[in-house]
Formats: sequence, C-alpha cells, structure tokens
Amino acid sequence: MARKARNRLFIVMLTSLFITMGLLTYSTHNESSKTKNRQTYYNSRNVTLVERQLREHSPNSSESQSLLPLESKQRSITTSRTREQLLSRRTGQQESNNSSTPTKLSSPLIIPQSNLSDMLKTNDVNQNSGVNGSTQSVNAKSQDSKASSAILQPDEKSTKYYFNESATAHVGLPVSNSNVTLKKTMHGGNAETVSTTLRVMEERRTRIKTVCSDVQMATQVPATRTVHYNAKHKFYYCPVEKVASTFWRRFVYQLQYTDPVRSPFDVPIGKALRSMGDLHLPATKRSGKELEQLLSESAKLLFVRDPHSRIFSAYIDKLLPPNPYYWTVWGLPAIVRYRENHHKTRGHSHCGHDVTFKELVKYVINVASTNDAHVMPINKMCTPCAVSYTVIGKMESFGDDIKLLFDYMHLNTTLLRLNSMKRETTLDAIADSATDALSGSWLASSLKCISKEAVLQRIWRKNQIRGFVSWRKNLKLSSIEIKDMKSRDFIKLLTEASNLSIDKAELKIQKIQAMKEAFMTVDDPNLLSDINKVYSDDIRLFGYDQTPLWLKNLRDGSFINTNAFDYSRPWDLGKILSTKR
Repeated sequence: MARKARNRLFIVMLTSLFITMGLLTYSTHNESSKTKNRQTYYNSRNVTLVERQLREHSPNSSESQSLLPLESKQRSITTSRTREQLLSRRTGQQESNNSSTPTKLSSPLIIPQSNLSDMLKTNDVNQNSGVNGSTQSVNAKSQDSKASSAILQPDEKSTKYYFNESATAHVGLPVSNSNVTLKKTMHGGNAETVSTTLRVMEERRTRIKTVCSDVQMATQVPATRTVHYNAKHKFYYCPVEKVASTFWRRFVYQLQYTDPVRSPFDVPIGKALRSMGDLHLPATKRSGKELEQLLSESAKLLFVRDPHSRIFSAYIDKLLPPNPYYWTVWGLPAIVRYRENHHKTRGHSHCGHDVTFKELVKYVINVASTNDAHVMPINKMCTPCAVSYTVIGKMESFGDDIKLLFDYMHLNTTLLRLNSMKRETTLDAIADSATDALSGSWLASSLKCISKEAVLQRIWRKNQIRGFVSWRKNLKLSSIEIKDMKSRDFIKLLTEASNLSIDKAELKIQKIQAMKEAFMTVDDPNLLSDINKVYSDDIRLFGYDQTPLWLKNLRDGSFINTNAFDYSRPWDLGKILSTKR
C-alpha cells in the first residue's frame, strides 16, 4: 500500500511538473508575440484620434463631452488617405531614400558638458582631449576616468560631424575646435554659419545660467512628468505647446519606432499622440540618482518662443478657425468674464466663437496661464534652471537650430527630408486646418454658431495670417460649392492657392501685420504690463524683449489697419505694401 501511494504521488508530481512547464512555455511565447506585434500596431493602425473620439462622444451628449479632444487640444489629425494625397508628389523621393544606405546612428548619444566660452578661444583647445572617430557609448570606467572636451570633427565617410563622448554630471553643448578647419558644409551651410550657430547656443545657455543664479530660480526640480524620453537614443524632450510641439512629438515617435530615423511628417499625428504614453519617463527614473544619471547621459531639447507671439498663435490656432471645443473652454469664459452686458448680446454669444483677442489676453493673464499648457510659462513646465538643456532652440530661428540638433544626433538628414521640411510643414498645416473643422460632428457643432460659409472663410483667413496663402488669393465660392464642400476638396483649394503664393516677403509681412493688428486692440497699457509680469521668467531666461520690435511705435499715428480679422471681406494689404516700397 505504501509503495502504491508513493507511486501515485510521484505520478501526480510528474504531471504537475509537465503542466507547469507547458504554462511557462505558453506564457513566454504569448509575451513574445505581444512584444513582436507592438510595432505592427503602431505602423498599421490608421484610425485617427478625432474619428475615434467623435464615435465615442455622440452628438446627444453634452457639448463639452462631444467636443473633447485628446489632451484638450484640437489638432487636425490627417487621415491616411489625405496624407497620401498631400505627399503623393514625394513618393518617388521616399522610395529612393528607402533604398539608400543609411548613415549609422550613434547609439547611445552622449553629449558632454563643457565650458564653451573657453573652447571658443583660438588655440586654447587641448589637442589631446581624447577625440576620436568613434560614435560608440563610453563605458562606466572611462566615464569616471575621462573628462574630455567635446570637439566638432568632420567625418570623412559620411560628410557629417560627430562629437566625442565623455561623462560628466550634466549634459552640455559641443563646440567646434577652432584648430580644426571645417571644410565640409553642414546641410548646405559653411564653417562660419556653424560657428555662429554654436556661439548663439552658448550665449543662450550662459544667459540661463546667469538668470538661474537667482535664489528663487535655484529651487527648481527637473521636469519629469510631462517630458518625452527615448531610451534608444537617450533623448529627453520637454514639450511646449505652440512651439512646434506636434512636430517634435512626431520626431520622438520616429526615434522610437524607425531605424534609421525618418521624417516626422510620415507619421499621422494621431498615431504619434497615441504612442506618447509609452514615451514618458519611467516612474523609477523620475528622481534620485536614477534621474541624475539619465540626465547626464541624454541629449536634452527645449524649444521656446516669444510670449507675445505664443499668445497670438494660440488665438489664431484655437479661436479664429472653427474650434467648438476651445470656443467653449476659452472663448465663452473670456466673454462672460470681460465683456460688458454679454448676456444681452443677440445671436449665438453662448458659443464663444466671437471672442476677441483682447478678451483672450485678459483670460490668459488671469486664468489660462496657470492651468493650460498652451499658454503656461515655459519656465514652470520645463524648469531650465534644474535641467541643463543641450539644445535651447527658438521658434524664431527654428531652421538653424533644428539643423544643429540633427547633427548632434548624427541623423541622416536625407531620410529626414530636411531640405523639403518647410514645404512639408505648410502642407501639413493646411491639412490640419481643414480636416477636423470640416469633419461631420465638428462641423455640426460649428454650424450651431456660424454659417458654413463663415467656417470656410475662417479657415482660409487662418492660412493667410500664418503666411501659407497670399492675401491676394481670395476665396470665391458659389452657394452650391459652399454647401457641398468637403475637407478633401477644401484642402486641395488651399494647397493650390499656397502653390501660387510665391512672394515670401509679402507672406512674412502678412503675418507681422496681423499680429500688430491683434495687439492694437489691447489698448490698455496695464494689460501689456501684465503679460510681462506673467512671463517675466521666460523673458529673462530666453532673452526676449518686454516690448518686441514689431510691437513698438504701434500707436504713433502711422499704423494702417487692414482689418485682418474681418474674414467676411477680402484682405487688402495694398496700402501697407505701397508704403514699404
């Protein structure tokens, strides 16, 4: 009996062992399949966020729920079909790029801290600073033993520039070795341009360091919750809304999911936004030594913008064009707070669609700057006194700064389509302005407040003010054309008008003129003073003027108002241009 019992026990144990091994094998295979299919998910899913949200929030729900966009943003998320139409002319170029031999990426990228002021002095750079042609990471032992200076060197094979790597407490900015002749160009530039860009970048970092010596500034802690981080390339980015944040989120997506890295414009914004949850800093690396090490090893990016221009951009992007969500979130509260007898206004004043720029400025100063990332001071979001940013780019010098960043990261600028980036930005913005605004649910909400003709006129004027469509190109549609207009057709009209808008000087004048006219309505000097108070840290840190050049002398009697915001009439800048010739 005892033997039989032992035999039965042995059989039970053996059976249990086989079952356990089978479960472990299945679990391992299942987890491997999930990991393998993760990339397929991001590359194959074409449903946009707005389409998904419009399905989830039926028109029968409350206004605010039916209009709620991702991250409280109305971003026109281009569908795959529209993207293919806009980019069809570039298909041949992309196929050619796909077949080309990619430039090898530096992985991981380590850009060390260095005293750039000293390094910029001629003949002061140590020739034996440990520079070599390797783009491999520095191991822990060499990090402890070396403190080499970062020197820009030409890579004879790739016609790029690489930076030597050394470990220090914080990531700094590389600088060209004055003893090295930069014979090769950087994206069509020259040695003088490269040197100038590097000097400007060092001046920005020096300014921040000086301002941060203030006791109040010194209490900052590194931004961690809102930043995006790519471990593969050791890239840390603090997003700032209204400072090309959509572009940079796409860029972070490409860092994560493409190798070699390709153009951000290949990624529908919906797909990029869906992935951002996976690209935040891991919770285990948001403090202590883990965070310190991450920051010391990473290339850190911050792009900034003049506060006046940023507020104006928020108005042009969120309130001038059809945007029922922000009409409700910003427009209506601003009207209720600051417009006298607003309750007696006839028509659709409950929509918030007719909010003025002056009313928005007041709302930003008192409310939105404290709780909305689109207009919140950059210093509060990205804490530049606690994070030594490698590249501090400015919207005003976007082209030069982005070239410098791509060279830092040793990226293949052909695959990134750097040379066509300006045009792709225009095409993408045009599609962005019309796709959601003319979508079913979004349009239905807008039509409760304004006519279909006004919807189209507002979109058109937005693209004129942004400098994509000339003021000379008027929108002329019949009542039948207005009624039947779809987003795809309107994007085509805007694109054709943009293709014919070739006078870049006039397009620039348009943008500045519209901004001047907006701030002309802010006739209370106290409001302008309040803007400077709210954004005082940003102004000091990033070297902006309290009164920008374009804002000076507006009220000297010579200013000409062209009614840029009267979208119901053609925009006439003839008088402005005649005075400039």
